[in-house]
Amino acid sequence: TLHYLPVIPRPEKIVCAVRNYMDHHNEVLAAGMQRELSEKPPIFLRVWRSQVGHGQDIIRLQEIVRRVPVADHVIRYAMKLVRLTRVNKGDTPKFINDNVSWGAGPRASIYLILAAKARAILHGRVHATTEDVRAVAAPVLRHRVLTTFNAEAAGVTSDDVIKRLIKVLAPREELVV
Repeated sequence: TLHYLPVIPRPEKIVCAVRNYMDHHNEVLAAGMQRELSEKPPIFLRVWRSQVGHGQDIIRLQEIVRRVPVADHVIRYAMKLVRLTRVNKGDTPKFINDNVSWGAGPRASIYLILAAKARAILHGRVHATTEDVRAVAAPVLRHRVLTTFNAEAAGVTSDDVIKRLIKVLAPREELVV
């Protein structure tokens, strides 16, 4: 037998809560936790089973990616890149304040690091670098950085903002082992 739930009308929004970002210390902790293997990693790849294999193969690949080591300076670089997308926060560049209405949140740092780890594996390396972070920045951040109406009217996209931010935030040279 089927049981139907009664339809309850949704209340109108009366108050719009203001969302604040984590402070720097807590964001460092959240980003650093990604070094550990998650018990239940999220499925972040949507692929056809026939192209890659069975679901367990994909989960195993995710586990491998999560085990890739990331140096502290790479985590700091990813976090700084994300934090600089936030409007009127500390040392945010003027072009961000002019073109961005909403910057990336703390999850962006986490997924930027995970994507950098995946890229490192795809390039045959067993560690992620700041170059990996720069390479995956646009795909990870483009939907998390919202441009202003004026920026959109001028043809400025979130990708344009991210590319410019990457140029501004040049990392120190990588250690070559």
